[in-house]
Amino acid sequence: MSNVRDFGAKGDGICDDTEAIQETLAKGDGTLQFPKGDYLITHTIQVELSDSGRLSIEGAGGTAKIRMDGAGPVFHIIGTHARSADPKSFEPSVWTHERMPTVLNLEIEGQHPKADGFLLEGTMQATFEGVLLRKLNDAIRIHNRARNVLISHCHIHDNLGAGIFLDHVDLHQIIVTGSHISYCKRGGIKIIGSQIRNLQ
Repeated sequence: MSNVRDFGAKGDGICDDTEAIQETLAKGDGTLQFPKGDYLITHTIQVELSDSGRLSIEGAGGTAKIRMDGAGPVFHIIGTHARSADPKSFEPSVWTHERMPTVLNLEIEGQHPKADGFLLEGTMQATFEGVLLRKLNDAIRIHNRARNVLISHCHIHDNLGAGIFLDHVDLHQIIVTGSHISYCKRGGIKIIGSQIRNLQ
């Protein structure tokens, strides 16, 4: 695992840890491990899965928090899958580099009125479990195309925008289960201009 502290992150809620997290992503093994602490960031961490390879973001059993003090998403996760969910339609590189980007046991709190949690585009099998998203604009926004999203046992609470925003997305399937979504000012689950085959 790539511990962000090993790449210079302080986790004290005061120092800007953005560059250290980006360094961990660039030079680590694909697992961003956040030990207990408060990690202040000021701009988006962009993840191109075709470059970074398979991704896991882990927050030490929920004891780690990221505080976003800038506009835009904390993590912008970009995949390249542009076809259907038919197994025959996948490029081999999607399976080798991009499948199932996963976020586990992490809190994200907005410190800026235009801070978002996650933006997903072109992803396949994105998985969220045990994540707390609060005081953001949109907590999880999915745009353009995505396949087979799982959101489980998450708390999406007290956000200015939507809890889960399906924004002009071509989405094969999304399953939201066992999650607490409340006090999101523009809706718990908001759908605009989207084609969704299966929402559970």
